[in-house]
Amino acid sequence: MQHVLDRFTLRSSLLLDAAVSGVTGLLLLAGAGPLHRSLDLPTVFLRVSGAILVPFVIVLIVLGAQDHPARSEIRSMIALNLLWTAGSFIVLLSGQIEPNRPQRDIRHLSGGRRRSLCGAAIRGTRSA
Repeated sequence: MQHVLDRFTLRSSLLLDAAVSGVTGLLLLAGAGPLHRSLDLPTVFLRVSGAILVPFVIVLIVLGAQDHPARSEIRSMIALNLLWTAGSFIVLLSGQIEPNRPQRDIRHLSGGRRRSLCGAAIRGTRSA
């Protein structure tokens, strides 16, 4: 019984990772223009990031469809996830790419008002 549960959990994890990575990849590829304006990140950077996710998602789907994926393949996918995460932090901390500040994004979302949505919530007033 435990073996079946482990297989189900592994399969679910792989397919969930594929779904989230796939949505992220498609959003980065198709929405690079609007995301560029909102996040102040280069459009090319966003599109390349999305394109990198496409083969990753395909491999995740293939592995998730297998009854008994090889341990080495699973370890490789875990390693790639860790590398992606580490790479994200390295790019952010390197200063090569500087996304916008949250305060600027909040003003953008609230129609350019000076008052932040967080500040309005703390004061108990409604941001109209």
